[in-house]
Amino acid sequence: MADAAARSDTAAKADAANKAKDADARPQIGPAVAPAAPTPASPPLMLWQVLAGQLFWINWFLLLVNMVLVGFPFDAGRVLQCILWARTDYRQGTTTACYAGFVVMLLLGIFAVFFNEVLALFLALFVYASCRQQLILLETGGEDAPFGYDFSQGYTSLEGGQPPTTTPRRKQPNWFQRWLQKRSAQKARREQAAREAEELRMDELLEKVQRHGIHSLSDEERRFLTRVSARYRGGKR
Repeated sequence: MADAAARSDTAAKADAANKAKDADARPQIGPAVAPAAPTPASPPLMLWQVLAGQLFWINWFLLLVNMVLVGFPFDAGRVLQCILWARTDYRQGTTTACYAGFVVMLLLGIFAVFFNEVLALFLALFVYASCRQQLILLETGGEDAPFGYDFSQGYTSLEGGQPPTTTPRRKQPNWFQRWLQKRSAQKARREQAAREAEELRMDELLEKVQRHGIHSLSDEERRFLTRVSARYRGGKR
């Protein structure tokens, strides 16, 4: 029995050795893969590095807010105001920037309501208050004296402790009033041109009557003379 067990053990060892030789004799397919080295653990960040990273993201967020929201009083609104100021005037540029701010305020309010964002709601209220205050200053003429003094005569208004002597300014008309004034001026010019044309035609018809008599006038010319004469007799020029 001991001899049989020894023989079977020897046969098993021989089979294992043959299998190992066959595995070594097979051609290897693909590159040899080395065992992966353990990845060294990264050192923890220091406190100043964490603070610097947070400050970076805060400033990046503020940059996006100031340059994406095109409306007063953001930086993008100031840029729009300067561009329009160069092309038109200060009043028109500031008014357009303020109304762009009102549009931004409306969009922020809708975003705050739909997504339940309190920060966006406070931002919309801030934009509304800033734009409204700027429009009030614009209507009252506050853009010419930003520090409360008239520096057109130098710094003499600050000497002696006396209040500056400034003349009260007349309230500037808003854009709707300026539009109405422009339409009234255009209407007056058209009426003036029509009166001049009627006077010129009337002179021509009177000269025609003087040369050829009243019978030389057509019915339309007679009606014209009657209408213009009645207006002159009524004092409507």
